[in-house]
Amino acid sequence: MAARYGLDITHARNLLPPDITTYFAECSPSVRDNLLRQLKTALMKCDACGVRFACVQLGLDRIEEQTLEQDLAARIKLLQALMSVAEEHTIQVCVQVRCPRSFPDSKEWEYAGNLVHEVMHPRCRLAVNVVP
Repeated sequence: MAARYGLDITHARNLLPPDITTYFAECSPSVRDNLLRQLKTALMKCDACGVRFACVQLGLDRIEEQTLEQDLAARIKLLQALMSVAEEHTIQVCVQVRCPRSFPDSKEWEYAGNLVHEVMHPRCRLAVNVVP
């Protein structure tokens, strides 16, 4: 649609509402599968609009030390599952982080860096949400 007006869209923020993706790790497997399908469809729609960067809010500030391994593993699995679609449609999938941190002891940046490192794919990056 933007091309019709001579415009380029470079970025799509929040492929799904953060109220949904924030709780991804806590969802049942069937709900996770459904969300993954929706995210893949959203990436394909981004490509159709010419979008090259798409962000997803993963609720990294909700991760607690007691569930750290399983919460990160669920998010890594999600991102890895998106990489084939991202590769096919040449879209960067960005894990969104906030600057400054949401609260003083937030580990959002550390967890985001961990996710991107573990996914180890050139289509998985960080995006910063700068809050004045």
